[in-house]
Amino acid sequence: RFAMHWRIHGEVPGHQNPHAEECGKAYAALVAAGPRSDEFEALRGRYSAARAKARSFEIRACDVLLTTNCSCRRNWVPQMLQQEGVELRQVIVDEAGTAPEPEVLCPLTLAQNAERVVLAGDHRQLRPVVKNRDAATLGLARSLFERLSTKSATLRTNHGAGGAAAGQGPWMAAISALNSAD
Repeated sequence: RFAMHWRIHGEVPGHQNPHAEECGKAYAALVAAGPRSDEFEALRGRYSAARAKARSFEIRACDVLLTTNCSCRRNWVPQMLQQEGVELRQVIVDEAGTAPEPEVLCPLTLAQNAERVVLAGDHRQLRPVVKNRDAATLGLARSLFERLSTKSATLRTNHGAGGAAAGQGPWMAAISALNSAD
């Protein structure tokens, strides 16, 4: 619906976060004082505490958490999930064919007990953009999605029913390989 930033600062009409008003006021006071103010550090501490409470409420209240692959690894996200006892049951990575493997692994590290992982995309359209030749040579130009799709095709060829069902596209093969991986 709306980015968490706007929700925790009380900027979404009709949204009820009991800590949003406090967070919004603390943020406004911090901005008004400016970084050269004598009270800046105290105001930053007040804002950080209010923001943490507002974020905590949002994490507990949400059914779906949307984030980018990399921003999900910002310090506060894993800490907040652990602190609130939130276990992610499903991870969906969109455009998985264009993301380097380490980037796709970021959200997976937050969901160690996930019931399902879905990689969506097509590695044959656009591969990860890797400008460093050494990194590309070491495999970063190949996505996890592509690697699993290739693995699944091998499984399908060598192990019959152990791989994805006949006629499935590469995206289904990758999902099948990931969900059945040991």
